[in-house]
Amino acid sequence: MDKKPDLWDIPLMPKKRSLPDEDLEGSDDNFGSERGDNPPGSGQRPPVLKLISLITAVVFTALVLGNWLQLFDIPSLDFLSESTELAHNQKIKKLQEAVVTVKTPGQKGTGFNIDPQGLIITNNHVIQEARVINVQFPDGAGFPGKERVGFPELDLAIIKIAGKDLPVVKLESEFTPKAGDELLIIGNPLGFSGVVNKVKVTGKARLKNWEEPVIMIRGPIHKGNSGSPVFNSEGNVVAVVFAALPPEENGNQEETTGLAVPVSQLMKLLNQTN
Repeated sequence: MDKKPDLWDIPLMPKKRSLPDEDLEGSDDNFGSERGDNPPGSGQRPPVLKLISLITAVVFTALVLGNWLQLFDIPSLDFLSESTELAHNQKIKKLQEAVVTVKTPGQKGTGFNIDPQGLIITNNHVIQEARVINVQFPDGAGFPGKERVGFPELDLAIIKIAGKDLPVVKLESEFTPKAGDELLIIGNPLGFSGVVNKVKVTGKARLKNWEEPVIMIRGPIHKGNSGSPVFNSEGNVVAVVFAALPPEENGNQEETTGLAVPVSQLMKLLNQTN
């Protein structure tokens, strides 16, 4: 039997370096005249001095801006370029349709739907203590949360909504992750929606007071990815993102190490609620 190709086995556009906004050589109108028609002592600076001043100002501005970005720890947005390329795949577009935004007063995260009538999976910390929950699908359809069940011991939650013929994703509980496996996450990081990115399994981790180990994944994981589904190459959900390691424990400054609950644990919770 022929092996099915990975959903995201497509070439990505090479990254482009940023170009300057404008050419510093300019024209005489920008930097003064070299014709000598300015009388001595008129206060006009030579063109060379003006050019040096302009270059100095540009360099100073770049340094200040760079320090400002570091001060506020603004991440690189390269992950958006990758998402755009991956979303060209029609199967991935189909998966995006079932990944929702979960909103509560003062909080927003990610979730995904597993039932045509509306059964949303997200993190417990996204909705805990919220009196009002709203679920919004990528097509703009919004639904209030009717019922919810939280499982703080696994940081998972289940929200029921009143929908019909809603897009869904499938769960895969038999997945056994291995270090180096390439997976996919879809979520709403940093205020963006439906962002698709590749991640790699780096291993498993045991957390205090958790019976089962969680999956460690490395990739572009940011605030807002809480509740993001993790997909295998067949397009089935195999885990749910719930946390990321602090920078001092990450060991990699360019990418984040995230933690995800295996779907096998989610299946146990679903069986309890049926």
